[in-house]
Amino acid sequence: MNVPFFNERTVWTARVNPGINRGYQKPMLRDGHLATWTAACGPVIYRGDQYPAAMVGDAFIPEPSGNMIRRQRITWKADGMPIAKNAYDKAEWLTSTDERFRPVNMVNGPDGCLYIVDMYRGILQHKVYVTSFLRKQIIERKLDAPIGLGRIYRVVHTGKKRKSSPKISSQNSSQLIAHLESDNGWLRSTAHRLLVEQANAKAIPQLRETATHSESHLARQHALWILEGTGGLDNETIAAAMGDEHPRVRIAALRVAEAFMAGLGNSGADIDARVALLTPLTKIVKDDNVDVRRQVALSLPVISVPGTEPLLRAFVAEHAGDAIIRDGLVTGLTGRELEFLQRVPGDAAWNNEDKNIRAILKSLAGCVARQRDGVRLERLLKLTAKQNSYFQYAVLEGLAAAAFPRGRALKPVAFKSQPLAMAKLAKSEDKTVRGHVERLGKFLVWGEAARPPKPPRVLTAMEQGQYDFGKILYTATCGACHQSNGLGEEGKAPPLLDSPFLVGPANRAIGIVLHGVTGPITVHGRQYNMSMPGLVGFQPEQVAAILTYARREWEHRAEPITAAQVKRMMEANAKREAPWTEAELLKLK
Repeated sequence: MNVPFFNERTVWTARVNPGINRGYQKPMLRDGHLATWTAACGPVIYRGDQYPAAMVGDAFIPEPSGNMIRRQRITWKADGMPIAKNAYDKAEWLTSTDERFRPVNMVNGPDGCLYIVDMYRGILQHKVYVTSFLRKQIIERKLDAPIGLGRIYRVVHTGKKRKSSPKISSQNSSQLIAHLESDNGWLRSTAHRLLVEQANAKAIPQLRETATHSESHLARQHALWILEGTGGLDNETIAAAMGDEHPRVRIAALRVAEAFMAGLGNSGADIDARVALLTPLTKIVKDDNVDVRRQVALSLPVISVPGTEPLLRAFVAEHAGDAIIRDGLVTGLTGRELEFLQRVPGDAAWNNEDKNIRAILKSLAGCVARQRDGVRLERLLKLTAKQNSYFQYAVLEGLAAAAFPRGRALKPVAFKSQPLAMAKLAKSEDKTVRGHVERLGKFLVWGEAARPPKPPRVLTAMEQGQYDFGKILYTATCGACHQSNGLGEEGKAPPLLDSPFLVGPANRAIGIVLHGVTGPITVHGRQYNMSMPGLVGFQPEQVAAILTYARREWEHRAEPITAAQVKRMMEANAKREAPWTEAELLKLK
């Protein structure tokens, strides 16, 4: 799930911040100061023992564009979801009046302090994305120099004596295991790593003892994961951890049980080990902690123990109102969605009119659609045709929604003839069922419609060279946002697949690459209110290569772009500085 746990975007810097890439946009600056996050990076959760205890578990987030670091207090609501807010009112944990202070990363140190990596440069933005606004700032104030002055800071709490940094690399297993109970997170994690690297079989009994009897729940969690990493898990230790008094230990037990079960074979001893976990699993599905229940939904589908699926169905039906539990089930059933759906009709709890159960059925059906396996799709349609309208609505809605992601149809699945179950559903007396089947007719095809389309013209040798070069450039500059599959990323970039701004008139795509685009912009019926900067400093041949690749990748058939086309667009818009708007792009032909 994509769940934001704080919506507070305002920042409070100590100096004016004109040297940012989009300083010309109204929301970006407040009286010359950076007004909103724009370059958050390198966050860390404080796990040390040198600062006040109230700071443990808080997030520290560098904002190099604003020469500052935020302390974000994290608390947990009754529903198990985190919520975060600035620890200070209209102020920040650390700010600087030095424009070249560029904190880009933070880590917990062995002495319990936080360490800050400061890039210490006037220029922060990558040269490819520098806007004309920022370029002017760089030139006028000579922000390109000096360089090579990066530094690391240690932040010490003056109210407590700083401990010396321990040296533990040469310690034996027993000494390292003792560190698992430390309040210092760096010390625990380093001891953990060393124990896994040593993989000392003689340490396993002591680790099992720590996992089940240590007074520190943190030590119990570390011990479980070290056993998982060294092959030292056994069903007795896992079963005991599933009944632990601390919910985080119970969660860890569920997670390591996944790997433990996956490593078992079919011998008598292995089968006994599987069966032995059925009793603790039967108990943990009744856990009253919301975080544990959510982990049950994620882990139980992949823990291969005889008799767990009825347990899983009953558990999910009881807690289907929790969106994370619903998604956990779907995630855990990867590759087995159809088989789960085939057993649902025999379970009364899954056949009552319930919007949450219906959402799960839709999601599972959508997963089957995305597999694009004709045999499995035909089996699902056959199953659906025999069920009540409630089941039919959910499955057909799920198939249709998955077949047309973000308004673009998946590649059709071809059959020799119309599946009999689909023909039966198409004659349903229910108008809604018929409507879904009609829409699926563009995804499940047969006869003339199943014939592959005429292939696009073959690229010339020069165009193929452009395509290959463009793929490299796309991966380096565009792929992080628009993704290697062209589907974009929620909250970051719209899809490129069949986008009218990519495969439509060439000047639209060229204009966006040269000068960027600012939202709102609508792609496949969805509005995206975000900005993309132009690729500054790219030569016409490079722009042409990127666009040639994107206009021919993902089954696109648009014509390649030439360097000459890019040059003409450059000349026609030589004085342009602002990014394009949707209205302007649609006028380009």
